[in-house]
This record gives sequence, C-alpha cells and structure tokens, in this order.
Amino acid sequence: MSAPMARRERPDPVSPPVPDSFAFPFLGLTGGLIALATAVMAPLVPLGMAPALITLSVLSGGLLLWRRRRLPALPPSLVLPLLLFWLLGAVSIAWTPVPVSGLAQAITFLYEAVPALLLLGFLLDLPPALARSLTRIAVWGLGIGLALFAVETLADQPLYRLAKLLEGTLVAEERALNRPSVILALLLWPVAFILAARGKAAALALPAGYFLLTLATPSASAVVGSAAGLLTLLAAWRWPLTTARLWMGVTILGFAASVPFGLWLAAVDPEILNRLPFSFAHRVGIWHFVAQRAAEHPWLGWGLDASRAIPEGGQILAGLALDRQSLPLHPHNIFLQTRLELGWIGAGLLAWFGVALLRWAARLDPGLRPFVLACYASALTIACFAYGAWQTWWICAQLFTALLFTVAARRAGSDKPLPRP
Repeated sequence: MSAPMARRERPDPVSPPVPDSFAFPFLGLTGGLIALATAVMAPLVPLGMAPALITLSVLSGGLLLWRRRRLPALPPSLVLPLLLFWLLGAVSIAWTPVPVSGLAQAITFLYEAVPALLLLGFLLDLPPALARSLTRIAVWGLGIGLALFAVETLADQPLYRLAKLLEGTLVAEERALNRPSVILALLLWPVAFILAARGKAAALALPAGYFLLTLATPSASAVVGSAAGLLTLLAAWRWPLTTARLWMGVTILGFAASVPFGLWLAAVDPEILNRLPFSFAHRVGIWHFVAQRAAEHPWLGWGLDASRAIPEGGQILAGLALDRQSLPLHPHNIFLQTRLELGWIGAGLLAWFGVALLRWAARLDPGLRPFVLACYASALTIACFAYGAWQTWWICAQLFTALLFTVAARRAGSDKPLPRP
C-alpha cells in the first residue's frame, strides 16, 4: 500500500481532514474578520475591536459548533475563577450604588467573554492547514495595521484628521493614538511568535521596533507595557519558569498590596508630584483616594462598576497644578479597581485566574512560552496605568490576542493540541 493511501486510512484523531464545504466559509469569515481587526480596527478604529471580536466569536464559533455538533471542553482551572468572579459581580448589584450600570456590566461580561471562550476551546483543535492560512492573514493584517499606525504617529495623524474634517468634529490628538497603541502592544506578540520560525532576531525585531515607535506617541502606558513585554521576552528565553513565577508574584502582590501602597501615597510631597508628568501626578492622587475608599469596604467592595459613583469622587484633588477630580470614572489601575469594587474576594478570584493562566503558560511548548509570558507582562503593566479594567474594547483586545495565539500555536507546531489546564 502506498504511503499516501496509508495516511488516508489513518486520519489524525485530533485534526481530521477538513471538507472544502466547511473550509471555504470558515476561512472567508474568520480570515476576513482577523484582517479587518488587525489592519483597520486596531490602528484606526480601536473601539471597533469589541464588535469585531464578538462577531468573530459568534459566527466562527457557530460554524465550528455546527460542524462538530458539540461544545468544546473548556479548561476548568481557568474558567472556574472567571465564573466565580462574574457571579460575585452579578450578586454585587444588590449593594452597588449604580445597580443599572452594574447589571449592564455583568451582562457585558457575558456576551464579550462566553462566545470568545467557546471559540478558544474549538481552536485548541484547529487543523494546522486552516491555522496556517489564518496566520498568514494575521501577519499581513498586523503588518498593514502597524504601517498605518506608524504613519499616524510620525506624520501627525493625517487619516484621523481627514476623518474629523469630514465629520466636522474636533480633533482629540492624544485619545486618537492612545487606544491603538496599547491594542497593538498586545497583538504584536502572537505575530512575533510566528516570526520566531525565522530565528530569534526576527522575533525580537517586531517588539523592539514597536517599543521605539511608542516613544513617539503620547501613551506612556504603551511605552511601559511594551518595555515590560520586551524585558520579559528576553528573560523568558533564558529563564522561562523563573519568569513565570516572577509574574505570579507580581500578580498576587499587586492585588494584596495595592491598597496599602495607595494609602502610603499620602506621604508624597505635592511639590514632588508636580515635577512629574501631570497625568501621572493625577493618577497618584486618584490611587490614594481609591485606596481610602476601598479600605472602607474591604471584603466585598462597593459593587460592580461602582467606581463612577463613589462618594466624593467628584471633588477636586488638592495639591495638583491643575484642577482634577479625585476619581473620574475609574481608578486607572486593575488592582485598585478590583479591590474598590469587589474587595478582597474579587481580588482573590482574579489573582487565582492570573496565577492559573501563568501556570498554564509555563507548560507550553518552549518556543511559544516566552511570547505568551511577554504578552501577559505587557497587558498587566498597561492595566496598571491606563483605562478602566472592564472597558469592553480593552477586554476584547485581550481575548482577540488569545485567539491569535491559539491559531498561531496550532500552525507553528504539530497536530498536538495545546495543553489543557
């Protein structure tokens, strides 16, 4: 019997042959949404990451569900802490000062996370042939997205200004670059992993080049996030398990020590604060105020999405060069926002999830592991300084990055699926 016939008689139990009737619509739909998100949404329309991710999860996940006629097996060690965290947030509607907003946020968690997690479960067994096609699309899409972002950054945002001119609305220069800069700081990591097939130099060039580009943006969060990821990549190449344990420690310490650290900030001299960049000085004032309020309800917090309605949050901070509120919408720090809204219990659940995720990352293939750890470092560092922790576009950008990592791993390795925690 010939070798080709033998292969046909013994199909891979993990990745069965893909019929053309399924591959064509799946590639067209999934590849089109990946291209749209990486080439257009991420650099130019960052809020579009949410509808792109949700559409991708529902439609592509629906196609895979139709083909397989069963739900994927999701890893309990990652899903359980997220489920308990969601239940706590949903129950906290009973005591949050903004029950309508809390309910809306709990519902938002469901429709942004559940379809994406199910799609992730399906993609763990994605046939390598489909994965290779999708990763080519992702590489070209992100390449176009990075080129557009570089033009916007270095040429004074010509596309953004043109769009505003056509709309007849005002230009908000910093806001137009800040969100894209942190989204791209995450999306580049799965593509850097793909480039690692050409050697470490090729893999390192992408995050290093992007870090240099962020220096020309107004987003300090993108700068420190990219730097943290780059340093983590270098460390994980040499000491992967130690690096994973280090970030476990950072995660636990961040949730445990954020409130004491915030209270300690009261001792910082206002004159020293006003020598810092104003946005950072403002964050110091916010963090001290949030720590005080979190200490008032230490175990269960003020309730989901309560950051926007904390008493005295609208008061003007003393000692800053410009007038700013004590808490404008959110704390700009994932550790403090969790402690403020859901207390020690919520912080413990998210810390559990972070540690479980890092334990899973430590078991990955040695070629993939450093890039996942670097991405975790970038995401957590950015979340310590920028944006609300529950903002839909930000969570969807992280989930989209996880989807790209899963596809890239299925393409780059053999038919062996990723480890299930």
